[in-house]
Amino acid sequence: MQAGLGIVYPINSLLNQWIWSGYPKLFNKENREFLRNYLPENIDEKLCMKDKSLHYPFTSRDNSRYIDVAIHSEINNGRGTEHNGIYLDLSDLSINSSDDPVYRQMLPFTLEWLSEKGLYPFHQSIEIANFGHAINGGLLIDEHAETSIHGLFAAGEVAGGPHGADRLGGNMLVTCQVFGARAGKFSALYSKKRKAYPKIEEDYITNMKYHIFILLKKDINESFLRQELQKTLNKCLLVKRSSKSLETSLDEIKKIKKYINQADSSEKMNSCNLELMNLLIVGELMATAAILRRESRGSHFRLDFQERDDKNWDFLQLIQKKDDRPYFSYEKYY
Repeated sequence: MQAGLGIVYPINSLLNQWIWSGYPKLFNKENREFLRNYLPENIDEKLCMKDKSLHYPFTSRDNSRYIDVAIHSEINNGRGTEHNGIYLDLSDLSINSSDDPVYRQMLPFTLEWLSEKGLYPFHQSIEIANFGHAINGGLLIDEHAETSIHGLFAAGEVAGGPHGADRLGGNMLVTCQVFGARAGKFSALYSKKRKAYPKIEEDYITNMKYHIFILLKKDINESFLRQELQKTLNKCLLVKRSSKSLETSLDEIKKIKKYINQADSSEKMNSCNLELMNLLIVGELMATAAILRRESRGSHFRLDFQERDDKNWDFLQLIQKKDDRPYFSYEKYY
């Protein structure tokens, strides 16, 4: 999961990266600045914000990471605002705060963009928080955009991108253009060569229909369970991770799965139950992959393993379904 910072109040929107070139102040709900508390002695706030202005997504590879980790920590430790954010303040902003002409050009663009949305950062604080933004991993594809399941093609964020763990903003547009075109071309060629769909065993279809029907009939509070899942994974899996937080994520997923399995069936049909089960599956795979990778790399940041470790972890993580369970393997990508 790729994370980024966004506005939670007074609107809900992504936060343009160039705002950091204005070196804003960050306050928690107690009106206290906090970023300095999370920085090493040799790193200052302006250095972090300069790095942050160069890209939108969270990454562990430069000093911008301290901003995302600090904000995530303050909110998780109960010092967030009533809208579960922190205050970003630009009241001391000077457009000439940087000598870099690129910053002076782009910062006014950001301020104009905010004003079009009714936000005037010179006169009001903005509440921001960490967002789940996009996906870096996905289905493994070949040069034709075909997956390991013949006839199934993927592109864009559905597929595991060529940018690895640290795809920066905008790069996925190129991936969609290139592999979207390839997926369309080669899936069409694949279809032309086939005369009919492959025969699927009738018992398999009957069995799948039964399990889906039972799940659709489960009388569960899907909205409540989804919120509980989101709260836990937002806190434990989004930006800063550790062995303890990842185990907490897996425990919450197991608890919700157990509750669903024990729930009574009724005549109430709810397709949202299927989506909730998919969220649980993806959450479990992400948390398991993160707990196995004992390093920090790109958007994957571990508090207990903060450095990138090419010696032991310069591998792709692959997950396949074997014997009805996820099977993890590792593969060099060059």
